[in-house]
Amino acid sequence: MDGGSVVVIDDQLDPPARILERLGQIAGYSWESPDLVHSTYDNWHVAGTRFVSPYSAATTPSQYVTSPPTYAGRSSTSPAPQDEAGSDKSTASTPNASGPDLSNLEEQPVVARVSYHVLREERVFHTCKNLIATSDPNGDHIVKPIDLIRLPPQPSDRGPIVVAIYESPGPNYLSEVMDLGPAYYYAKRVEDRWEADRREHFNLDEPISLQHFLDFAIGATQCLEILHHRHGMIHGEIRGDTFHYNIGENQVKLTGFGSGLRTFEHGLTSTGWSTLSKELGAKHKLVYISPEQTGRMPAEPDTRTDIYSIGILFWQLLTQQPVFNAPTPLDIIQSVLGKRIPLVSSTRLDAPDVLGRIIQKCTAKNIHDRYHSVSGLRFDFQMVKEHLARGIILL
Repeated sequence: MDGGSVVVIDDQLDPPARILERLGQIAGYSWESPDLVHSTYDNWHVAGTRFVSPYSAATTPSQYVTSPPTYAGRSSTSPAPQDEAGSDKSTASTPNASGPDLSNLEEQPVVARVSYHVLREERVFHTCKNLIATSDPNGDHIVKPIDLIRLPPQPSDRGPIVVAIYESPGPNYLSEVMDLGPAYYYAKRVEDRWEADRREHFNLDEPISLQHFLDFAIGATQCLEILHHRHGMIHGEIRGDTFHYNIGENQVKLTGFGSGLRTFEHGLTSTGWSTLSKELGAKHKLVYISPEQTGRMPAEPDTRTDIYSIGILFWQLLTQQPVFNAPTPLDIIQSVLGKRIPLVSSTRLDAPDVLGRIIQKCTAKNIHDRYHSVSGLRFDFQMVKEHLARGIILL
């Protein structure tokens, strides 16, 4: 969606130097990720494996075989086990012959989020930890946090690096059927290093089916219900990679958090605009902000702000098109404020008009014209799903 006017520094697009080797110093894990993925929240996702002992004194699945090195500043969802096997706490991540018996270990897929935004990622980690503990103990809607570590600095680092490790939610169908923007890209191995591999266009699969869309929409609204109704939280930065949709398990999880409701507040001022407008993926991110987040509307942002943003996500997921075609970030802001969003059915011919009206209600410019709660939105999606399953024609 973004054109060539975006100014970026090439070496800042690459992952931190020797990232897999440095992750390998965290005990209890192995990292052999074939792909490194950069999210629109400016962190790198690295797939790996966690080794768990089923015979540990604590019977929770989050018990570790060994602890990460003491310099890593570990903060975990469970206390470190006693050194019953006599293992060295500074060992490498993959257990070796001097460590525990490999035949007794279970392997758990995990994802490490590697980021220079230390304070933000620490806040997100503890937010997820609290949400899991109080509202989603099985991790049905929130990705489960496991470990939080600060890496020892290297001369080439742009700043301190934090690693937040989460349970892997499995493959993400959304990245196959939706343009997640130019700030979502991969890294490829070039000799002994990783380099950013940005492509202008992704070859998307066929558009998501209505059945799978409704499953996703219901799951995504359930995630927001936990934030809005159980914790009084507003996400404030919803976009395509906020959610993870494992279509095989029919499971939607909230995986992406940004800096919150005021993310764009400074960037939309006269002093901050020159920086924000040149960020990689600026147009793509601004498409999702609500009119009241621009600071040019009399209303204050609230939970209905998230309803607007998720409505934009639904529209673009169904159509595989940008909701606003505009050449510059400023034109995007003007479209957010004044351009009416067309019915989905005008682009997606198999979508019933009622689905388009639901999304239009989500994306009303006036905050008072939107759904008053995400529960009402979920109810309407469930009704559409039930009627389609029964073969009832929707108008």
